[in-house]
Amino acid sequence: MLCLLIAICVVIVDILINRLWLEKTDFKSKTLSANLIRLLVSLTLAFLFKLPLGLFGIEGGLIPFLVGIILFIVSFFSLRTAFSQNVVEQYLPLKQLMRRPFWKTVVLLGIIVPIGEEFLFRGVIQNLMAKALGPWLGGVFSIVIFVGVHFGNVLSGFETKEQFKRMFLGRLLITGVLTWLYIESRSIWLVVTIHALQDLGTYLLVYHYTKKLGSQRLPSTMTSQESRTDIESSS
Repeated sequence: MLCLLIAICVVIVDILINRLWLEKTDFKSKTLSANLIRLLVSLTLAFLFKLPLGLFGIEGGLIPFLVGIILFIVSFFSLRTAFSQNVVEQYLPLKQLMRRPFWKTVVLLGIIVPIGEEFLFRGVIQNLMAKALGPWLGGVFSIVIFVGVHFGNVLSGFETKEQFKRMFLGRLLITGVLTWLYIESRSIWLVVTIHALQDLGTYLLVYHYTKKLGSQRLPSTMTSQESRTDIESSS
């Protein structure tokens, strides 16, 4: 029961930090700050409660890794189809991401966000839930929490409610696979890698199509006045 309460408190604190503190500050790197805090909190809690983060080694052989790669490939072709049907053009988060400097976005989506989110939600919350409810039931609850927390994108104006609904099943599937991968592999770096492939792969594909088709201006052509102060994680 204690582990369950701690997990709930961690989620509440994470929401408070992101929605009530960082959104009201003048920080230019809110996403960076949020995920560095997540990493620090995760490492601290993992040490205090002796949580098996999975910093070294991998279990389950190649199967979890191959499943993760297959998921990425499916997502890749799904996104290509969405782009060809002009669905991506209407997706607000990607439009906002395209207004950010290219390399800053690459670092955020390829390193900072995956590490911050996976260490907190998989490494800490999922492990705490597993201690309280068992690995599979705990995993289910961690999936619900992770997808639910992303409703904050709607509250912050990063997504519309309709876009959140359209993304719901996709997020649920990806989160479910990441949760399963973590249970099977016991490796935090595997889920970080797959998460990074998803986020960064999506961004690079959209950047490529945007440049190829000229459907909207590239980041280098945007003025500083048009760009948002920072981006929120859209995974």
